[in-house]
Amino acid sequence: MPRISIVIPNYNHAAYIVEALDHVANQTFQDFEVIVIDDGSTDASVEVVSQHQLPLTVLRSEHKGPAAARNKGIAASDSEYIAFMDADDLCQSRRLELQVQKLENEKLDMVASALSFIDAQGCPIPGLWACPPHARRNYWASLVERNWIGTPSVMLRRSILPSTGVFDEKFTHAEDYDLWLRVGRSHSIGFIETPLIQCRRHESNTSRNTESHKYFERKALQKIDPAEAYEAFARLYPAEHERDESWIGFLLRSANPRFLDEAHRALARNPRSSVVRFALGVFHFDSGNYERSRATFLGIPEQDAASIHNAGVTSALCGDFAFARLKLTDALRVRPEYYDARCNLEALRSGEPLRLTRRPLRTDLIPIRN
Repeated sequence: MPRISIVIPNYNHAAYIVEALDHVANQTFQDFEVIVIDDGSTDASVEVVSQHQLPLTVLRSEHKGPAAARNKGIAASDSEYIAFMDADDLCQSRRLELQVQKLENEKLDMVASALSFIDAQGCPIPGLWACPPHARRNYWASLVERNWIGTPSVMLRRSILPSTGVFDEKFTHAEDYDLWLRVGRSHSIGFIETPLIQCRRHESNTSRNTESHKYFERKALQKIDPAEAYEAFARLYPAEHERDESWIGFLLRSANPRFLDEAHRALARNPRSSVVRFALGVFHFDSGNYERSRATFLGIPEQDAASIHNAGVTSALCGDFAFARLKLTDALRVRPEYYDARCNLEALRSGEPLRLTRRPLRTDLIPIRN
Protein backbone atom coordinates (compact mmCIF):
# COMPACT_ATOMS: atom_id res chain seq x y z
CA MET A 1 0.00 0.00 0.00
CA PRO A 2 1.47 3.44 -0.91
CA ARG A 3 1.83 6.08 1.80
CA ILE A 4 0.20 8.79 -0.35
CA SER A 5 -2.55 8.83 -2.97
CA ILE A 6 -2.36 11.87 -5.25
CA VAL A 7 -5.86 12.61 -6.53
CA ILE A 8 -6.01 14.67 -9.74
CA PRO A 9 -9.36 15.58 -11.32
CA ASN A 10 -9.13 16.46 -15.00
CA TYR A 11 -11.58 18.14 -17.33
CA ASN A 12 -10.29 19.05 -20.80
CA HIS A 13 -6.74 19.80 -19.65
CA ALA A 14 -4.87 17.77 -22.27
CA ALA A 15 -2.69 20.84 -22.90
CA TYR A 16 -1.44 20.94 -19.29
CA ILE A 17 -1.75 17.56 -17.58
CA VAL A 18 1.41 16.01 -19.00
CA GLU A 19 3.52 18.76 -17.45
CA ALA A 20 1.63 18.35 -14.17
CA LEU A 21 2.40 14.61 -14.17
CA ASP A 22 6.05 15.30 -15.02
CA HIS A 23 6.32 17.38 -11.85
CA VAL A 24 4.70 14.60 -9.83
CA ALA A 25 7.15 12.08 -11.27
CA ASN A 26 10.09 14.21 -10.04
CA GLN A 27 9.11 14.12 -6.36
CA THR A 28 11.87 13.41 -3.83
CA PHE A 29 9.34 11.32 -1.87
CA GLN A 30 8.39 8.40 -4.11
CA ASP A 31 6.05 6.23 -2.04
CA PHE A 32 2.84 7.34 -3.75
CA GLU A 33 0.17 6.38 -6.25
CA VAL A 34 -1.48 8.71 -8.76
CA ILE A 35 -5.21 8.58 -9.48
CA VAL A 36 -6.44 10.70 -12.38
CA ILE A 37 -10.21 11.10 -12.58
CA ASP A 38 -11.26 12.19 -16.04
CA ASP A 39 -14.44 14.18 -15.52
CA GLY A 40 -16.04 13.62 -18.91
CA SER A 41 -13.36 15.35 -21.00
CA THR A 42 -14.08 15.94 -24.67
CA ASP A 43 -10.45 16.60 -25.64
CA ALA A 44 -7.51 14.15 -25.84
CA SER A 45 -6.91 14.09 -22.07
CA VAL A 46 -7.36 10.35 -21.57
CA GLU A 47 -5.08 9.51 -24.47
CA VAL A 48 -2.21 11.76 -23.33
CA VAL A 49 -2.50 10.63 -19.71
CA SER A 50 -2.51 6.95 -20.69
CA GLN A 51 0.77 7.44 -22.58
CA HIS A 52 2.61 8.97 -19.62
CA GLN A 53 5.49 6.91 -18.19
CA LEU A 54 4.30 7.46 -14.61
CA PRO A 55 2.36 4.45 -13.24
CA LEU A 56 -1.13 5.69 -12.57
CA THR A 57 -4.79 4.79 -12.40
CA VAL A 58 -7.19 6.53 -14.76
CA LEU A 59 -10.86 6.60 -13.81
CA ARG A 60 -13.46 7.89 -16.23
CA SER A 61 -16.85 9.38 -15.37
CA GLU A 62 -19.49 11.60 -16.86
CA HIS A 63 -18.97 15.31 -16.26
CA LYS A 64 -20.09 16.06 -12.68
CA GLY A 65 -17.56 18.62 -11.51
CA PRO A 66 -14.49 18.58 -9.23
CA ALA A 67 -16.29 17.55 -6.02
CA ALA A 68 -17.60 14.30 -7.50
CA ALA A 69 -14.30 13.66 -9.31
CA ARG A 70 -12.21 14.05 -6.15
CA ASN A 71 -14.62 11.88 -4.18
CA LYS A 72 -14.31 9.16 -6.82
CA GLY A 73 -10.52 9.34 -6.50
CA ILE A 74 -10.67 9.21 -2.70
CA ALA A 75 -12.93 6.14 -2.84
CA ALA A 76 -10.51 4.38 -5.20
CA SER A 77 -7.43 5.12 -3.09
CA ASP A 78 -5.87 3.06 -0.34
CA SER A 79 -3.25 5.03 1.54
CA GLU A 80 -2.41 6.76 4.78
CA TYR A 81 -2.40 10.23 3.24
CA ILE A 82 -4.34 11.86 0.40
CA ALA A 83 -2.83 14.74 -1.57
CA PHE A 84 -4.81 16.87 -3.99
CA MET A 85 -3.54 18.45 -7.17
CA ASP A 86 -5.18 20.00 -10.23
CA ALA A 87 -4.43 18.87 -13.77
CA ASP A 88 -3.24 22.30 -14.88
CA ASP A 89 -0.95 23.07 -11.90
CA LEU A 90 2.68 22.28 -11.10
CA CYS A 91 4.37 21.28 -7.84
CA GLN A 92 7.81 21.68 -6.31
CA SER A 93 9.94 18.51 -6.21
CA ARG A 94 9.90 18.39 -2.37
CA ARG A 95 6.15 18.98 -2.06
CA LEU A 96 5.29 15.47 -0.79
CA GLU A 97 8.43 15.15 1.34
CA LEU A 98 7.87 18.43 3.18
CA GLN A 99 4.18 17.82 3.74
CA VAL A 100 4.64 14.31 5.15
CA GLN A 101 7.34 15.66 7.47
CA LYS A 102 5.01 18.41 8.66
CA LEU A 103 2.10 16.05 9.27
CA GLU A 104 4.19 13.50 11.14
CA ASN A 105 6.51 15.78 13.13
CA GLU A 106 3.67 18.00 14.38
CA LYS A 107 1.02 15.25 14.52
CA LEU A 108 -1.35 17.20 12.27
CA ASP A 109 -4.41 16.01 10.38
CA MET A 110 -4.12 18.31 7.37
CA VAL A 111 -1.47 20.57 5.88
CA ALA A 112 -1.55 23.15 3.10
CA SER A 113 1.06 25.46 1.62
CA ALA A 114 1.30 28.83 -0.04
CA LEU A 115 0.68 28.94 -3.80
CA SER A 116 2.39 31.05 -6.44
CA PHE A 117 0.96 31.64 -9.92
CA ILE A 118 1.83 31.03 -13.56
CA ASP A 119 0.03 31.92 -16.78
CA ALA A 120 -1.18 29.59 -19.53
CA GLN A 121 2.35 29.40 -20.96
CA GLY A 122 3.95 28.65 -17.57
CA CYS A 123 5.43 32.12 -17.02
CA PRO A 124 5.35 33.47 -13.44
CA ILE A 125 2.74 36.12 -12.70
CA PRO A 126 2.44 38.27 -9.55
CA GLY A 127 0.40 37.16 -6.59
CA LEU A 128 0.66 34.78 -3.64
CA TRP A 129 -2.03 32.73 -1.93
CA ALA A 130 -0.82 32.49 1.65
CA CYS A 131 -1.98 32.07 5.21
CA PRO A 132 -2.42 35.40 7.07
CA PRO A 133 0.04 35.72 9.98
CA HIS A 134 -2.68 36.03 12.64
CA ALA A 135 -4.25 32.70 11.56
CA ARG A 136 -1.85 30.76 13.77
CA ARG A 137 -3.79 31.92 16.83
CA ASN A 138 -6.80 29.90 15.63
CA TYR A 139 -6.67 28.34 12.18
CA TRP A 140 -10.36 27.48 12.05
CA ALA A 141 -11.51 30.98 13.01
CA SER A 142 -9.24 32.44 10.37
CA LEU A 143 -10.72 30.07 7.77
CA VAL A 144 -14.24 31.16 8.70
CA GLU A 145 -13.02 34.72 8.13
CA ARG A 146 -11.49 33.98 4.71
CA ASN A 147 -10.42 30.90 2.76
CA TRP A 148 -6.63 30.91 2.54
CA ILE A 149 -6.25 27.22 1.60
CA GLY A 150 -5.61 26.39 -2.04
CA THR A 151 -6.85 22.87 -2.77
CA PRO A 152 -3.89 21.79 -4.97
CA SER A 153 -1.63 22.33 -1.94
CA VAL A 154 -3.57 20.12 0.51
CA MET A 155 -2.49 16.81 2.04
CA LEU A 156 -4.60 15.16 4.75
CA ARG A 157 -4.90 11.96 6.74
CA ARG A 158 -7.41 9.51 5.35
CA SER A 159 -8.42 8.59 8.91
CA ILE A 160 -10.21 11.93 9.49
CA LEU A 161 -12.65 11.55 6.57
CA PRO A 162 -15.20 9.28 8.31
CA SER A 163 -15.82 12.10 10.82
CA THR A 164 -15.59 15.10 8.47
CA GLY A 165 -17.15 13.64 5.33
CA VAL A 166 -15.83 14.27 1.83
CA PHE A 167 -16.63 16.96 -0.75
CA ASP A 168 -20.28 18.01 -0.98
CA GLU A 169 -21.24 17.09 -4.54
CA LYS A 170 -24.14 19.56 -4.55
CA PHE A 171 -21.54 22.36 -4.59
CA THR A 172 -20.34 23.47 -8.04
CA HIS A 173 -17.96 25.99 -6.43
CA ALA A 174 -16.40 26.42 -2.96
CA GLU A 175 -16.76 22.68 -2.33
CA ASP A 176 -13.17 22.74 -1.08
CA TYR A 177 -13.81 25.63 1.32
CA ASP A 178 -16.82 23.75 2.69
CA LEU A 179 -14.65 20.69 3.44
CA TRP A 180 -11.77 22.68 4.99
CA LEU A 181 -14.28 24.35 7.33
CA ARG A 182 -15.49 20.93 8.44
CA VAL A 183 -11.93 19.63 8.86
CA GLY A 184 -10.67 22.66 10.77
CA ARG A 185 -13.58 22.67 13.20
CA SER A 186 -12.48 19.42 14.87
CA HIS A 187 -9.03 18.53 13.47
CA SER A 188 -5.57 20.07 13.47
CA ILE A 189 -4.29 22.07 10.49
CA GLY A 190 -0.78 23.20 9.60
CA PHE A 191 0.64 25.50 6.96
CA ILE A 192 3.93 25.63 5.04
CA GLU A 193 4.99 29.16 4.09
CA THR A 194 6.99 28.05 1.03
CA PRO A 195 4.89 28.01 -2.17
CA LEU A 196 4.88 24.30 -3.06
CA ILE A 197 2.35 24.69 -5.90
CA GLN A 198 2.36 26.84 -9.02
CA CYS A 199 -1.29 27.52 -9.76
CA ARG A 200 -2.01 28.14 -13.43
CA ARG A 201 -4.34 31.00 -14.37
CA HIS A 202 -6.10 30.85 -17.74
CA GLU A 203 -9.47 31.36 -19.40
CA SER A 204 -10.88 27.97 -18.33
CA ASN A 205 -10.42 28.44 -14.57
CA THR A 206 -13.69 27.71 -12.77
CA SER A 207 -12.69 30.23 -10.08
CA ARG A 208 -13.64 33.02 -12.49
CA ASN A 209 -17.36 32.39 -11.87
CA THR A 210 -17.55 34.76 -8.91
CA GLU A 211 -21.35 34.77 -8.52
CA SER A 212 -21.56 30.99 -8.21
CA HIS A 213 -18.58 30.99 -5.87
CA LYS A 214 -20.26 33.62 -3.66
CA TYR A 215 -23.48 31.58 -3.55
CA PHE A 216 -21.81 28.33 -2.48
CA GLU A 217 -19.47 30.08 -0.07
CA ARG A 218 -22.64 31.39 1.61
CA LYS A 219 -24.01 27.83 1.73
CA ALA A 220 -20.81 26.61 3.39
CA LEU A 221 -20.86 29.38 6.01
CA GLN A 222 -24.54 28.80 6.76
CA LYS A 223 -23.60 25.33 8.04
CA ILE A 224 -21.72 27.03 10.91
CA ASP A 225 -23.42 27.97 14.17
CA PRO A 226 -23.04 31.79 14.40
CA ALA A 227 -22.42 31.57 18.15
CA GLU A 228 -19.53 29.18 17.53
CA ALA A 229 -18.12 31.54 14.88
CA TYR A 230 -18.29 34.51 17.26
CA GLU A 231 -16.50 32.58 20.01
CA ALA A 232 -13.81 31.58 17.51
CA PHE A 233 -13.29 35.22 16.48
CA ALA A 234 -12.92 36.11 20.16
CA ARG A 235 -10.05 33.61 20.38
CA LEU A 236 -8.52 34.86 17.15
CA TYR A 237 -8.57 38.58 18.00
CA PRO A 238 -7.86 40.00 21.47
CA ALA A 239 -8.90 43.50 20.29
CA GLU A 240 -12.66 44.15 20.27
CA HIS A 241 -12.69 46.15 17.03
CA GLU A 242 -10.93 43.35 15.10
CA ARG A 243 -13.35 40.80 16.54
CA ASP A 244 -16.26 43.02 15.48
CA GLU A 245 -14.94 43.34 11.94
CA SER A 246 -14.58 39.58 11.49
CA TRP A 247 -18.02 38.98 12.98
CA ILE A 248 -19.66 41.53 10.65
CA GLY A 249 -17.86 40.00 7.67
CA PHE A 250 -19.16 36.55 8.61
CA LEU A 251 -22.74 37.79 8.95
CA LEU A 252 -22.54 39.51 5.56
CA ARG A 253 -21.03 36.55 3.72
CA SER A 254 -23.50 34.10 5.27
CA ALA A 255 -26.47 36.41 4.55
CA ASN A 256 -27.44 36.35 8.23
CA PRO A 257 -30.52 38.52 8.98
CA ARG A 258 -28.74 39.96 12.02
CA PHE A 259 -26.18 41.71 9.82
CA LEU A 260 -27.63 45.23 9.72
CA ASP A 261 -28.32 45.53 13.45
CA GLU A 262 -24.95 44.05 14.37
CA ALA A 263 -23.11 46.30 11.89
CA HIS A 264 -24.65 49.43 13.42
CA ARG A 265 -23.75 48.22 16.91
CA ALA A 266 -20.17 47.65 15.77
CA LEU A 267 -20.02 51.16 14.27
CA ALA A 268 -21.32 52.62 17.53
CA ARG A 269 -18.34 51.02 19.29
CA ASN A 270 -15.84 52.00 16.57
CA PRO A 271 -17.28 54.79 14.37
CA ARG A 272 -14.27 54.98 12.05
CA SER A 273 -14.10 51.29 11.18
CA SER A 274 -13.45 51.18 7.43
CA VAL A 275 -14.03 47.42 7.38
CA VAL A 276 -17.54 47.63 8.85
CA ARG A 277 -18.44 50.56 6.59
CA PHE A 278 -17.16 48.59 3.60
CA ALA A 279 -19.40 45.66 4.58
CA LEU A 280 -22.38 48.04 4.83
CA GLY A 281 -21.61 49.31 1.33
CA VAL A 282 -21.69 45.74 0.01
CA PHE A 283 -24.95 45.06 1.88
CA HIS A 284 -26.66 48.11 0.35
CA PHE A 285 -25.36 47.08 -3.09
CA ASP A 286 -26.80 43.58 -2.69
CA SER A 287 -30.09 45.15 -1.58
CA GLY A 288 -30.23 47.18 -4.81
CA ASN A 289 -29.83 50.51 -3.00
CA TYR A 290 -27.02 51.82 -5.21
CA GLU A 291 -27.25 55.47 -4.09
CA ARG A 292 -26.81 54.47 -0.45
CA SER A 293 -24.07 52.02 -1.35
CA ARG A 294 -22.24 54.76 -3.28
CA ALA A 295 -22.52 57.20 -0.37
CA THR A 296 -21.23 54.53 2.01
CA PHE A 297 -18.13 53.77 -0.07
CA LEU A 298 -17.41 57.47 -0.61
CA GLY A 299 -17.75 58.05 3.15
CA ILE A 300 -15.17 55.45 4.23
CA PRO A 301 -12.55 57.41 6.21
CA GLU A 302 -9.50 55.62 4.80
CA GLN A 303 -10.03 55.43 1.05
CA ASP A 304 -8.18 52.33 -0.15
CA ALA A 305 -8.26 51.02 -3.71
CA ALA A 306 -11.27 48.77 -3.09
CA SER A 307 -13.50 51.50 -1.63
CA ILE A 308 -12.47 53.89 -4.43
CA HIS A 309 -13.23 51.18 -6.99
CA ASN A 310 -16.63 50.37 -5.47
CA ALA A 311 -17.54 54.05 -5.42
CA GLY A 312 -16.89 53.94 -9.17
CA VAL A 313 -19.00 50.82 -9.72
CA THR A 314 -21.96 52.20 -7.77
CA SER A 315 -21.62 55.58 -9.50
CA ALA A 316 -22.03 53.86 -12.86
CA LEU A 317 -25.14 52.09 -11.59
CA CYS A 318 -26.46 55.50 -10.50
CA GLY A 319 -25.87 56.84 -14.03
CA ASP A 320 -22.78 58.96 -13.28
CA PHE A 321 -20.46 57.37 -15.83
CA ALA A 322 -17.85 60.14 -15.95
CA PHE A 323 -17.32 59.95 -12.18
CA ALA A 324 -17.30 56.15 -12.40
CA ARG A 325 -14.44 56.20 -14.93
CA LEU A 326 -12.54 58.66 -12.76
CA LYS A 327 -12.84 56.48 -9.64
CA LEU A 328 -11.95 53.25 -11.44
CA THR A 329 -8.88 54.96 -12.91
CA ASP A 330 -7.96 56.24 -9.45
CA ALA A 331 -8.24 52.70 -8.04
CA LEU A 332 -5.86 51.42 -10.70
CA ARG A 333 -3.46 54.24 -9.93
CA VAL A 334 -3.36 53.07 -6.30
CA ARG A 335 -3.16 49.34 -7.19
CA PRO A 336 -2.00 48.87 -10.82
CA GLU A 337 -2.51 45.09 -10.59
CA TYR A 338 -6.17 45.45 -9.54
CA TYR A 339 -8.04 43.05 -11.86
CA ASP A 340 -11.60 44.16 -11.07
CA ALA A 341 -10.79 47.81 -11.78
CA ARG A 342 -9.13 47.00 -15.09
CA CYS A 343 -12.03 44.78 -16.20
CA ASN A 344 -14.68 47.25 -15.07
CA LEU A 345 -13.10 50.08 -17.05
CA GLU A 346 -13.38 47.89 -20.12
CA ALA A 347 -16.94 46.93 -19.16
CA LEU A 348 -17.90 50.62 -19.05
CA ARG A 349 -16.73 50.93 -22.65
CA SER A 350 -18.44 47.76 -23.84
CA GLY A 351 -21.64 47.99 -21.81
CA GLU A 352 -20.97 44.73 -19.94
CA PRO A 353 -22.15 44.27 -16.31
CA LEU A 354 -19.84 45.66 -13.62
CA ARG A 355 -18.50 43.62 -10.72
CA LEU A 356 -18.23 44.89 -7.14
CA THR A 357 -15.22 44.05 -4.98
CA ARG A 358 -16.77 42.43 -1.93
CA ARG A 359 -14.08 42.93 0.70
CA PRO A 360 -11.00 45.10 1.33
CA LEU A 361 -8.06 43.97 -0.77
CA ARG A 362 -5.37 41.55 0.34
CA THR A 363 -1.79 42.79 0.54
CA ASP A 364 -0.95 40.38 -2.31
CA LEU A 365 -3.73 40.19 -4.88
CA ILE A 366 -4.60 36.78 -6.30
CA PRO A 367 -4.67 36.85 -10.09
CA ILE A 368 -7.90 35.59 -11.63
CA ARG A 369 -6.45 34.80 -15.06
CA ASN A 370 -3.55 35.72 -17.31
